[in-house]
Amino acid sequence: MRIYRSTPRENTSGEVFRGIVAILVEVVLFVSSAGVAKFLSDEVSVSVFLFSRFLFSIPLLLAFAAIQRGKKLFNVVDSRTLALRSVFGVLGITTWLLAVSAIQITIATALAQTLVVFVTILAPVLLGERIGVRRWLAVLLGLIGALVLIDPRGSGWFELGILYAIAAPFFAAVMFILLRKLGSTDEPVTTSTYYNVFGFVVFAGWCALSDQNWPSRYETWILLIGCGIAASLQQFLIAYGHKLAPASLLAPFQYFAVPISIFIGIAFFDESITLNFVVGTSIIVASTYYILVRERRAKSRLRP
Repeated sequence: MRIYRSTPRENTSGEVFRGIVAILVEVVLFVSSAGVAKFLSDEVSVSVFLFSRFLFSIPLLLAFAAIQRGKKLFNVVDSRTLALRSVFGVLGITTWLLAVSAIQITIATALAQTLVVFVTILAPVLLGERIGVRRWLAVLLGLIGALVLIDPRGSGWFELGILYAIAAPFFAAVMFILLRKLGSTDEPVTTSTYYNVFGFVVFAGWCALSDQNWPSRYETWILLIGCGIAASLQQFLIAYGHKLAPASLLAPFQYFAVPISIFIGIAFFDESITLNFVVGTSIIVASTYYILVRERRAKSRLRP
């Protein structure tokens, strides 16, 4: 689940519909790219995949930034927060893809929905926000849902893939809290460009210093280039969707990542859906949706 600002302007029903479609397409691209990473995991390491993803996302992002900001495309006000956002963003996507490669994509995607839970836990510490009792109870419920989903009796808490799947939404939560701070000083297209350049430099250095198996088939390179282009399109679709519709309306559509991952998991990876998965995922979705509703009501009470 990802949280972004919305524009305050009242939009028409047609604009709102286009905003919803943009977010749904972004969710499809997000889960599909993870599916490609899992499909290629025996041939391409996560490091090579991320090197390619960041590299091939940069040209389109630079074009978007140049069109939107012109000569100011590299101007940044809060460079310290941007640096931290980039670090935690790279940690988030790295642990996410490591999780997808190691465990079922359905479980990794369901656990990713706990991002809202982690944002709620961290917001009082990092942003000084006040969280009411009801939202804290929803946080507890979300953590119980994660426990049911993981089912420690079967897989164990310390399975590496599960640890990656828990770390990914935590790092992403820190990143999105930092994005909240950046939203008041810097343009999203610029911060996204810097983040992807930073990710490229990190994994270019890592791949240069480590022994990596590079793809030998052109079909693999086509998939890697496609994932890079998809990553840049995701940034555009997120910005476009939240320009046309309020974040509180769009946020629940992120849950479509779960049924999409179920389709991909069953159709391409022979994954099975257990009772623990259904119950745990349902609890996580219910708790995070309630948190979003309470947050929306709290913000509406603060408006004049």
